[in-house]
Amino acid sequence: MKTYAIYQNLLTQVERVFRHCRQGSIQTRRRYKEAVCCFCYFLAEVCHVERVANIAPKHIYAYTEFLKENRRVRPS
Repeated sequence: MKTYAIYQNLLTQVERVFRHCRQGSIQTRRRYKEAVCCFCYFLAEVCHVERVANIAPKHIYAYTEFLKENRRVRPS
């Protein structure tokens, strides 16, 4: 249950940022938000990060490695 609470907290913070976003088409913004929500789930589940401000490069690196392992990112 704690992971779900962390995830909801991160989504609330992301929603505050996306509320002011006006760049790109509506479809682009929806896709970006969807991707960020997946990242937030990873942060809550694996890293237990509770604030968007606490995201560090190591979290992004861990997420890209996670995606590569699960074959969600095509190698370039």
